[in-house]
Amino acid sequence: MRTPWGMSDSQEAYGPGITFYGTPGHGGFKVFKKLNRQIHESCRIEDGWYEEDCDWAIVAVHFPDRFPSDVMESAWKTLRNWHPKAYETITGKEIKPGESYKRDEEIFFRSHENDWVEVSHDRQEGGTVKMLAVKGGRGLWPNPKYPQGVHHPSVPKREFIVSEEEFESGWNQFGYVCERCA
Repeated sequence: MRTPWGMSDSQEAYGPGITFYGTPGHGGFKVFKKLNRQIHESCRIEDGWYEEDCDWAIVAVHFPDRFPSDVMESAWKTLRNWHPKAYETITGKEIKPGESYKRDEEIFFRSHENDWVEVSHDRQEGGTVKMLAVKGGRGLWPNPKYPQGVHHPSVPKREFIVSEEEFESGWNQFGYVCERCA
């Protein structure tokens, strides 16, 4: 079977209309049309292909009877982390800061859209870190601000160097905001 990740080398049925396909590099679920229409529109993928890292949770929370009960807590957590808007819509629960990776990422990049944010870095000899920064950082991909990618020659960039200590204290999972590059 051809999948979005290449030719499948394994498959496992999760009941009629839902099959997991593995490939040498990745994999995911194919949810066939009739069942796919039952997935809430806030997270439905129209072609019915749900990748195995994050999107599997969409399938699991919509068809919990097809999954082992011991994975359902993980499914809801994955949905909350990677599809926060869908999680809120489906559950009616508001996600607070610190409860969802993607929501925290959205907040970070929204609040730093006009700041120089590190997009890559390299540790140097002598205890420094050399960084490349762009306004707003790598942002949420695809990034309409930099549709050709932040490393494209037309994107304004700045290089700067900070001590390892400064880098470690200012860096978070979304990047380093260079306050002195303003």
